Amino acid sequence: MLTDTFPGREYPTRQRLGQGMSGTTWIVPNPDSLSGTLVLKEPKEADGLAEADIKREARALAALREVGCHGVPLLCDVGRNGIGDVRFIVTENLSDHFASLDSPRPRPFTARDVLRIAKATLTTLERAHSQGFTHSDLEDKPGHVWLRTTNWGADTAEPLVKVMDWGNAQWVAEGGTSSPAEDLAAFASLLLAHWPVGAGGSKPDAEVRARKLLGEAAARAHSDTRALL
Repeated sequence: MLTDTFPGREYPTRQRLGQGMSGTTWIVPNPDSLSGTLVLKEPKEADGLAEADIKREARALAALREVGCHGVPLLCDVGRNGIGDVRFIVTENLSDHFASLDSPRPRPFTARDVLRIAKATLTTLERAHSQGFTHSDLEDKPGHVWLRTTNWGADTAEPLVKVMDWGNAQWVAEGGTSSPAEDLAAFASLLLAHWPVGAGGSKPDAEVRARKLLGEAAARAHSDTRALL
């Protein structure tokens, strides 16, 4: 598997970042940088469901890294136990330049903002769908979509959106019940919920385009997401 190609280093120096029902996230030093940090995520010990989540997330992020997708956290390392099971994953630390969709913002989203967010996120979902799996956990989860907080108004090569938390990813060929259409509908609903009707600064034509794009995503009945971009 792609996750077997990572070095599996040890990270003894840790600073707790968060604690959830399924496990703990830590800030750890980047062994390849004198000053940089990474995020280590490990499941709760002896929790079968949490361990399955971390395996799925490692697999999904490795697959997306393999095809050059920049719309997810970069997977930097995968730790394994003595029998080869995934023990933890290590990703880039996004906290200095990204924040979740529901974080406070200096101004409301304009229609142009929504178009850019929608296109960036749909591109990432399409990359996952083309690899045979869905995210399956975007409904009512603004914390699973992070937006760049720096250079927001600039068209740069930096990713605008990072789609997070792939622990519920489902592979269609392995009996996954979540469809690409459900991914799109969940994302469209999520973004519209955080873009109030009549948001200031929107040009009518841009607003029509944004709402049409999201409406088509929500109503999609098959997996051809390229048609939306």
